[in-house]
Amino acid sequence: TLSTDKSSGKTAVNIALKEGETAAFIFAEKEEYKEKEAAGEKVEDTENTQEEGLLDRRYKGGELSNGRRDIWSNYLSMAGEIGLIGFSPENAGFVIQKIHPELYICRIIRRHQPDLYKTGYVYHTHSGYLRVFVATGFLGLALLIIFIIRCAHAVFRQIMRSRSLSLEFLFSLLIVVAGAVTAMFDNELFFNMNPESLIFWAALAILLKNALTAPKVH
Repeated sequence: TLSTDKSSGKTAVNIALKEGETAAFIFAEKEEYKEKEAAGEKVEDTENTQEEGLLDRRYKGGELSNGRRDIWSNYLSMAGEIGLIGFSPENAGFVIQKIHPELYICRIIRRHQPDLYKTGYVYHTHSGYLRVFVATGFLGLALLIIFIIRCAHAVFRQIMRSRSLSLEFLFSLLIVVAGAVTAMFDNELFFNMNPESLIFWAALAILLKNALTAPKVH
């Protein structure tokens, strides 16, 4: 999920190769800071010093969030600046780099992936709903919530008024529910063109077609 107005095949490959590595060391980076603070050492941003190789870093277990709490808190701390209409899907990274280069989501990329950082990449939200908020602001998030409520109402009404549900309806419902829950922890559904988002939106279209066009049972 690259927040930039530049796109190329090379950038896409770099992101695919580096994203897993970044997820692996983000928690270790946080633990390193905590250990220094506990020892009374001065914590400095050593982005210009020689760092150990990315492949030599090891993920330190013990936190199920995999660093998401810190990432989410960074993004939520900008709620006032995100405002009504947000930072836009494509330029959010550049905006964040400009106004808050000190945030962890910027620092971790600037230090370990400087080439991506120059293209406007900051550590992604790890939540599709949070990404919608960052990109489109309170207005976009409100519209998404309304959309979710309307869809849920139509589906629930169909379930309640039908004596039996088709396999097509149930299978589509399973995909949509799984995708909606997963979107809480990743970025695949919104502003992306990939197999996951294609399957989700196709299943949602089938689900709503069944819910809105099925004859009423008296």
